[in-house]
Amino acid sequence: MEKERTNVLLDKDIMILLKSMSRAEGKSITLIVREAVQEYLSRKMPKKDFGIIGIGESGHRDVSGDLKKYEKNKNGG
Repeated sequence: MEKERTNVLLDKDIMILLKSMSRAEGKSITLIVREAVQEYLSRKMPKKDFGIIGIGESGHRDVSGDLKKYEKNKNGG
């Protein structure tokens, strides 16, 4: 995945904790920050059950118009 550089200013006490965690886990500070941001975003972003409706050939023409029916079938009922 392509990456993009950014700068973030953190309080000194946060940096001390990050450095300590970095040593303890054997991970770079960059990796810890990436993981933290990814976790934060995954909790904050709305969940999508179907992200690519309309792509592909299932043989069913009404998937996008009758999504609830397919969600029910997908969940076993």
